[in-house]
Amino acid sequence: MPTLKPGDWKVMVDQAWIRKDNIGTIANISPNIDAISPKPGTAGSTFAAVITGTSLTGATAVTYGGTACTGITVTGSTQINCTFPSKAAGAYPVVVTTPVGSSKQHMYPVA
Repeated sequence: MPTLKPGDWKVMVDQAWIRKDNIGTIANISPNIDAISPKPGTAGSTFAAVITGTSLTGATAVTYGGTACTGITVTGSTQINCTFPSKAAGAYPVVVTTPVGSSKQHMYPVA
């Protein structure tokens, strides 16, 4: 499927990112984080995490408490695997960034 730019398009399908009308509008959909596992993370060490959500395709960055995660692998529009940086016990915001925009902060605990 070609990359579509925002604007008015005639559409024949009804997908999450297309409003079904005679004329549909292709909207930029920001990424959304639904869950992160394992929960909680391990304090004082890096750990592998799986982020699930929507519109994650093309993720260019994941931050955890303002620090970049490493080893980011986008496995589809609904999942990202990465390594979270070491943090002290507490809860920190996770943010996913794609070319469309950034997700809302998703608080993730470390124990």
